[in-house]
Amino acid sequence: MAKTKAIEPSQKALDALPLASGDWKVKNIRGLFVRARKASKSFMLARRVGGKLHRIALGPLTMAEAKKEALERWNEAGQTPAAVTALTLGAAIEDYIGAKSAAGKLAPKTIAVAP
Repeated sequence: MAKTKAIEPSQKALDALPLASGDWKVKNIRGLFVRARKASKSFMLARRVGGKLHRIALGPLTMAEAKKEALERWNEAGQTPAAVTALTLGAAIEDYIGAKSAAGKLAPKTIAVAP
């Protein structure tokens, strides 16, 4: 198994990286890689979700911009969605009867039986 190539998270290390040298892991920044191609260098994020590897191209950036973008993306990915308030059957019936009675579409006897 090939050892992963890694560079320090500095602009100086990025500038010293030889072209056409492949993928390099940026040390101490989770999931951030530099791809050194024949004529350019670009950044990408890599993360496993459900056992499948996902890669996001960030493009040709400075090291500072790439670190900032990587941290923002990781923070967004780690956030849990906002809690959804559960709608109970009783609350749904009350909302329905309230809306229908306000529109005058329910008989008075039906409104009187409602909780």
